[in-house]
Amino acid sequence: MRICILAFDGLEYDLVIRWRMKALMQEYYGKYNSPISPTFKKPHTPSAWASFITGKTIEEHGIDGWWTWGRFLDWLRFKPPLRYIKNKSKFLRKIGIRPKLHSIEEVHTIFNVIKPSIPLFIPSFTEPVHFHYELADAIRESINAYVKKVWEIHRYRKKIFLECLNKDWKLLMAWFDLADLLGHVFIKKNPIKLFKGYKELNDIASLARSKLANTAILIVSDHGMKPQPKGTGDHSRYGFWSLNVEPPFKPEKITDFYRLIIKIVNEL
Repeated sequence: MRICILAFDGLEYDLVIRWRMKALMQEYYGKYNSPISPTFKKPHTPSAWASFITGKTIEEHGIDGWWTWGRFLDWLRFKPPLRYIKNKSKFLRKIGIRPKLHSIEEVHTIFNVIKPSIPLFIPSFTEPVHFHYELADAIRESINAYVKKVWEIHRYRKKIFLECLNKDWKLLMAWFDLADLLGHVFIKKNPIKLFKGYKELNDIASLARSKLANTAILIVSDHGMKPQPKGTGDHSRYGFWSLNVEPPFKPEKITDFYRLIIKIVNEL
C-alpha cells in the first residue's frame, strides 16, 4: 500500500477534537510524546522532523536547530569573547552573510527505504530557505504583514502538494507550518483566526482523501500548541496523529513513525 503523509507542524490535539475537525481525526487518532530538544528544552521543529524521517533520536542524527552559518562560524560565534557580543546574527546579515538551514547528510531517511518518494518542504531535508528569510523580513515589518506572508507561503505549499497527487509515488510527504505559525500569534488573542487555519488544514486532508484511493493517509504533528501568559503560543509536549487505516501499532514517540510507515507500506 502507498502512503501519503500530511505533516502539520504545531497541530494541537485538543483543538482538533474541540473543533470537530473530522477529516483531521480520520478513523484512528491519538497523542504521542514529542521529543524534547536538548538545546531548547522543549519540542523543536527541525529536530523533531529529522527524527520522524530517520527513526533516530536527536542525539543520533545531530539536528537540533534551524540554522547554521557553516561549521567554522558556528564554532567561532560561541567562543569568548564573541559569545558575549549581542546581535552577531544581525551584523552578519548586514555584511551579506546569511545562515543556511541545517540538513540531514549522513543518516538515511524513510525516503531511502520507500521508493519512489516525493518529500515536500521537509525541515532538515527539503525545506526552502527563502521562505524563512521572507517570514523574517515580514515580521520585522508588522504582524499583519507576517500573517499575510504565512498564508501566501501556505498557498504555495498547497499548490505544489496538490500537483503531486497524480504523480508516481509510493510515499508522498508534505510539511505545512500553518497551524504552528498562526498558533504562536492567535491561540490566545484571536482563536477565530486560528480556527480558520485549522479549517484550511481539515479541507486539505478531506481533499487528499477524496483524490487518493487505496492509499493510507497519515496525519502527524510534531507537537501541539498551548497559550502563554503574554498572549502568544508555545509548543506543548505531545503531538497528534491520525490514520484512515487501522495502525499495526500505536506510536508512542516520534521515532516510532519510521517503523510504522514501513509496516503500513509493506504489510497492508
